[in-house]
Amino acid sequence: MGPKGCTLTQTKASSVLVQEGRLAAVRENGPDSPLREAPASRSVRMWMTWDGAVPRWAAMVCQPSRFGPAGGASQRENPLASPCASPGIVWPMGELVERVDEQDQVLGVVDRAQAIRQGWLHRIATIVCRDEDGRFLVHRRPDDSSRFPGQYNWMLGGAADVGESYEEAAARELSEELGVHAAPRFVLKFLCAGAISPYWLGLHEVVITASVRPNVQEVAWHDWLTEPELESLVRQQEFVPDARDAFERYRDLSRADRPLS
Repeated sequence: MGPKGCTLTQTKASSVLVQEGRLAAVRENGPDSPLREAPASRSVRMWMTWDGAVPRWAAMVCQPSRFGPAGGASQRENPLASPCASPGIVWPMGELVERVDEQDQVLGVVDRAQAIRQGWLHRIATIVCRDEDGRFLVHRRPDDSSRFPGQYNWMLGGAADVGESYEEAAARELSEELGVHAAPRFVLKFLCAGAISPYWLGLHEVVITASVRPNVQEVAWHDWLTEPELESLVRQQEFVPDARDAFERYRDLSRADRPLS
């Protein structure tokens, strides 16, 4: 049950966005933590539930009850006592991310597609994979990718989920994209101008000792390249521009005798 007699509408991984909606309650510390009610909106309540360790969003639309002094004409909304009504307009949402500022401090939760359109800063976690010989894993993105189709990249990764640290996001992305379960080490973070929109990029690295199982939806081709081979590829036009920027920063740090763990 949701707050005050309203029925919870569970969503799947893509979540929902209700027009003029707002977050109303959240389980902050995992699936067994209590549902903490926040101030309700005019007609919508939204909150986050959990599927294992993965946050899921749920929402319902309530019809505010109105009341006023006995016999009086004045009325006001009482959202916390609102009986549930039929669902309002529900719009599909791709990814929920945390919007952050120039100091990487959280401002709120937004749709990633909207963040890109509006140029709002958010967090991206990336992973540099190396083998025991020090070679770098490089891949080509599928031709039907929504971002940088058919281009080469030396990093894996994606947007950090709501409430997720850079390190947690990197480990999740490594598992999703390569089928590798490991704890990538944080290396550096910088405010990336981005070829599409700006964001904070957290770069991690990990040494891969097991076989990889690339997700075909994310990786069309992959190979292990030496550093000279990678440097040559980075200069090619078909290389993701943001990844080129990250490589130059990583290389400069490496030349300052950064140890590889």
